[in-house]
Amino acid sequence: MQEYSPVDYVKIDIANQFGLGGTFDAQIKWVEQHDLTTLRSMIHKAKHPARMAAGIIALDDFYERRPSGHLIGMDANASGAQVMAALINCKTTARNTGLIGKRKNDLYQRTADAMGKLLGKKIKIERKRLKEAQMPFYYGSKRMPKIIFGEGTDELKAFYQVQDIVAPGAARLIDIFRKAWVPYTDMHSWVMPDGFHVKIPVIQTVKELIHIPELDEEVLFQTSEIKGTKQGISLGANITHSTDSYVMRETIRKCDFDVLSIHKSLWI
Repeated sequence: MQEYSPVDYVKIDIANQFGLGGTFDAQIKWVEQHDLTTLRSMIHKAKHPARMAAGIIALDDFYERRPSGHLIGMDANASGAQVMAALINCKTTARNTGLIGKRKNDLYQRTADAMGKLLGKKIKIERKRLKEAQMPFYYGSKRMPKIIFGEGTDELKAFYQVQDIVAPGAARLIDIFRKAWVPYTDMHSWVMPDGFHVKIPVIQTVKELIHIPELDEEVLFQTSEIKGTKQGISLGANITHSTDSYVMRETIRKCDFDVLSIHKSLWI
């Protein structure tokens, strides 16, 4: 495994906050190609200007041998698909999400490239919009891909086809999770390897017209209640998220230094 020094991570942080992708080595090299004055002049162009400014201050502190206390957040890339890759032992999914290998791969860019190759043209879609289709897809959603690409379009067909290319293991798990649904049960539950008990009640939205005699009107009343259904798709997200949380707990337990966490984002 490639190891990096604390100042390397500060440089990676600066590049990330500016919005520069690529490998960690490329990000470090990019920062080293600019002096502090030049980096400061680029803050207004950054994706996260305030965070980039904080990183530059921390880098300056390092050069001047001043302790900074700067926190660096390291978030996962397509963490849902990463977890699914580990659960089903799919090396292709793992590699395309950056879980294994030496490159910091971007699953969403890989998907766009594969769709473009299949369609014979470059896909004009923002990464954010592609993520809005792909992330719910791995949790069993058919609605979001249709919203993003349109129903019955060539783009939608290509989107479905390339999943077996960029993340075949994750695509296979969708059906496995769907078949794991227990019809009409009030709750699904399981125990994680560290003893954490997961309990997910099946909650349905119930709507009912209520007559109010004093007003002589009917009002639509909406509430939620625990009620089983014949089929459901939420298990995929719940199993994946519970595994993601388990990985986070184990990571923090094994660290010999203080770590803050926001869901799957580690701050050191």
